[in-house]
Amino acid sequence: MGFFDRITKVFRAPNASILVTLNKSAFMQGQEIVGTVLVTSSDEFEASELRIELEDIETTKAIYYEKVKVGDKEERVERTAEQTTTLFSGKFPILGSLNVIQGFREEYAFRIPISANSSITYYGRNASNKWTLKAVLGIRNRPDIVSHPIEVHIVPPVY
Repeated sequence: MGFFDRITKVFRAPNASILVTLNKSAFMQGQEIVGTVLVTSSDEFEASELRIELEDIETTKAIYYEKVKVGDKEERVERTAEQTTTLFSGKFPILGSLNVIQGFREEYAFRIPISANSSITYYGRNASNKWTLKAVLGIRNRPDIVSHPIEVHIVPPVY
């Protein structure tokens, strides 16, 4: 491997992919999110960890009116203010270091507990609360391999 090949290898992620599969898309407060992560690779590398990242993001909107001077008269203009707040963010390790070889294909199960008092998923005209989950294969000194985010619905328990 030439000098430039070794340098460019540091700046690119290995040729591998991660696929997250959940056993369902909606989970009740107090339950566990259950799923699997499929790791495949056509490169050889050392991974530092395999983890799941879970986030709960709330977005709120407010409409207000502002007086704007146009020429020599004032007009009332509608404006929208938006605020985003992270209500929960967690990293859940599935596996420690992992030696990945060319042709690697392995599936790993995971379970993530959801608190009984966690916020629920909702979508409204002026507010929404969205949970997302993704898998990350951490690699030292190179970019991580990240799965596509999956939206997870957290619903209140049914009695």
